[in-house]
Amino acid sequence: MAYYIYEEFEVIRVFGADCVKFLQGQLTNDVTSLNADNPMQLNALCNQKGRIIALFFMRFVAENDLLLALPRNLADQALQALRKYAVFSKISFETSDQHQLIYSQNDDEKGFLLQHAIVDVSKQLVSSLNFDKVQKENICQQLPIIDIHNSESFLPAELNLDRLDVISYQKGCFMGQEIIARMKYRGNLKKSLLSIETDKALPFAEKLQNVDGKNIADIVNQVNIDDKSFVLTVFNHGIENAPIILQGDIHAKIIA
Repeated sequence: MAYYIYEEFEVIRVFGADCVKFLQGQLTNDVTSLNADNPMQLNALCNQKGRIIALFFMRFVAENDLLLALPRNLADQALQALRKYAVFSKISFETSDQHQLIYSQNDDEKGFLLQHAIVDVSKQLVSSLNFDKVQKENICQQLPIIDIHNSESFLPAELNLDRLDVISYQKGCFMGQEIIARMKYRGNLKKSLLSIETDKALPFAEKLQNVDGKNIADIVNQVNIDDKSFVLTVFNHGIENAPIILQGDIHAKIIA
């Protein structure tokens, strides 16, 4: 079995008598649905304007004892946002060096979600895949990575997080819920999340530009492999499934 260990991610243990109750009121997904039979979940923490601060995998350990994995460069910011509202709750946060986030090349491995799991380091797994290959697969299945560079840049609807079952609209209030629900039920989003492949490698940037130098999309994630770029993008408007010509006469095609 081939795995990749996310060395640049940190695992945070969240525990205490009010753990689930507190997180249920802060995060977008239904934390109460986590249990031994359903141990993994993708969840998001948003600000009051509905923009995503952090997007992370969570794992059930025991009642009121959970793990979450997110980029190390975003951990302090995410924890600061959570602790801001946790002062009157019986909840603790601590870094766990006994767990790690991994990716499996097997797309139906037990205990994994979207080919990811938070596992004990005692399993002594070894990375036989490289990050570029894993990031390409993440981009192809439109699984975003939110880190310090794009935190609070996107709304859940812009990243199509409904498709990944990240938002629960039935559980009640959570941070940013009013704006997030309004975007869903009014259906007025004019942007499109697309995965594209280019025929030449793109320079790393925050925006995609067309041949006229006009910004046409926000870049969520990008990886360059074999002089090509694989990019997860939020286009400013709907786009037809046709060749896209970018600045520098670089041609792109939609792959997801």
